[in-house]
Amino acid sequence: MPQKIWEFLSARAKPVWILTLLGAFLLCMILFGIANGPFLEKSGGATSIDTHVFYTPGEAVRLLEAYGPEGRKLYFVGWAIDEFFPAVYSVLFALGIVSLLRRSGLTNPMWRWGAALPFAGAVFDYLENLLVAVMLLSYPARGVRVIASVCVVFTLLKFLFFWASLLSLAVLALYPAVRKRIPAAKPVEKKEE
Repeated sequence: MPQKIWEFLSARAKPVWILTLLGAFLLCMILFGIANGPFLEKSGGATSIDTHVFYTPGEAVRLLEAYGPEGRKLYFVGWAIDEFFPAVYSVLFALGIVSLLRRSGLTNPMWRWGAALPFAGAVFDYLENLLVAVMLLSYPARGVRVIASVCVVFTLLKFLFFWASLLSLAVLALYPAVRKRIPAAKPVEKKEE
């Protein structure tokens, strides 16, 4: 990770920022839950496309059909929230990774790239959101299947980087405790012949 970006994040990896972002993260989750009720009612219980880890283009078309015109309109309520969510979780996770890297004493610049994982997830989340919006607005056009086949790649990458970010946070949070339990390696003595 470039030094300037690392310094920028490092200067903000403080409890006040992390707690504020955690609050925003939880607020987004609550708002998703509130928006999801009417959407599920109008869509006959069909879940939103971007909550599926994997789907085929045919499944995406079936979901768009199941939403119906009203459900497709209501999808945009959750979509509006999802325009803030990637920014919130990516900065939250990146600040958490930076904070835990500093705390753990892992100083190799290579480890700093772990803080880039959440931002990669956010980029793919935004690309996915864009294509979902295009599908919602253009349904039932024939090109929806083609768009869905690209969208599923962005969805998979979004989840991959999201989970990699969470795994990084978990590993870094546990690292100091595990490091204390593992005895230091003793230097190997060379035997003289």
